[in-house]
Amino acid sequence: MSKNNFIEKVQTFFSVTRTELNIVVIIIVGLVIGLIGKYTFFNKYPQDKINVQKLQLMLDSISKAEKSTFIGTDIEGNIDSTLALGDTIVKPNEFGSFKRKKLPLSKIDINQASKDELIQLPGIGEKMADVILNYRKTHKFNITTDFMKVKGIGKKKYSKIEKYIKVE
Repeated sequence: MSKNNFIEKVQTFFSVTRTELNIVVIIIVGLVIGLIGKYTFFNKYPQDKINVQKLQLMLDSISKAEKSTFIGTDIEGNIDSTLALGDTIVKPNEFGSFKRKKLPLSKIDINQASKDELIQLPGIGEKMADVILNYRKTHKFNITTDFMKVKGIGKKKYSKIEKYIKVE
């Protein structure tokens, strides 16, 4: 079967003109070349790919560090009291590696949860975990909505927490 014969049969089968067939072939060839390039040439250095979450954490850290810079000094580092009034000083322990809370992987039983487990819940810090533990000494949670009876946990905070808690 000759090349022209094959092209005519393809044209007849798909009912397209020669120009339309040429355009489709060019597009397919371009896609194939792109896929070959993607999986061979551009995938050699996967460590160069940008991790968006790490980039956000770095930018947060840079932002906090920038807030801590002391503009109230001259070029030699001597304090200029007139410039110092405009400074925003952030304590050194407030910036650096910025950590986000890791959410629990499975539901937490709020009647049995330890302080560390409670702290994993969104919006619950150490103080709120202590409040929950103190409440739990005298009250039992019968259903998850009983969690809102704890002082400091309203509907808004509960709506963020409810998918991570259970009562057994």
